[in-house]
Amino acid sequence: MSKQLYIVGAGLHAQDLTLRAVAALRTCESVFGLLSDPDSVAVLESQNISCTNLLPTMYRSSDASRTATYEAIIRAVIDRLSKSTRIGFVTEGCPLFVDSISMGLVQACEAQADVDVELISGVSSFDATLTALRADPLHTGWQIYECNWAYIHRITLNNQVPVMLMQLNAFGTGFINLDASRLAAHFPLLQTYLLQFYPGNHPIYFPQFEHKRSRVQTISLSELPAAPNELIRLGTAIIPAAVPPAPLDYGFYQNMLDRGAHEQAFGTRGA
Repeated sequence: MSKQLYIVGAGLHAQDLTLRAVAALRTCESVFGLLSDPDSVAVLESQNISCTNLLPTMYRSSDASRTATYEAIIRAVIDRLSKSTRIGFVTEGCPLFVDSISMGLVQACEAQADVDVELISGVSSFDATLTALRADPLHTGWQIYECNWAYIHRITLNNQVPVMLMQLNAFGTGFINLDASRLAAHFPLLQTYLLQFYPGNHPIYFPQFEHKRSRVQTISLSELPAAPNELIRLGTAIIPAAVPPAPLDYGFYQNMLDRGAHEQAFGTRGA
């Protein structure tokens, strides 16, 4: 008999849990969660879904390796699946969007022929950021990087396109960080890296996704090393474009708007 693992995105708030997610989780023998919002666990319980929230026990120590913690959570879920036929794993945001644990679970299950994995989407921090900034990615493009990865690889940022830097609350450390003030020594390094692409007075946005309304706080790049702990804890920084992109093939754009060229390429209506 095949086994089933549902990896469910709970969104950013308790109210984001979808009907599809609830329906799937109700069929599970066991449900594990990695949820920072106690209300999310309460919403699950109100739907007759008993959830074992691993976050309080797995993230107790500031000295634990993040990789080792992720691996321990993956082992706990896979071990329970070996003794069950259908279980669920609920994670904040959307599965596989900056979620090493969900990715690890997918890879672990792909190695087992008798396990079927279904991923159920939820509202991600990227979705919420676009809404908070009232931004349409089709009009601007986006660059999304985990901040340590971008810094280590010295990624050349395109200052014509907005940048989302993820996991600022883990910059410079591979360990669980429960105290944002411990990162202060590393932020001058990140600032120096960013100053290659942006002036010191360039704004950095910190979106905060609250239940009733999102809000965005702003500091300048020059203020980054002294950014308040409450901003760093949010984990995500948005760097808007410094200069608007200029078309390099204006002839191609003009040709897009030429009806004669359109009819020649695609045929006239009714042809």
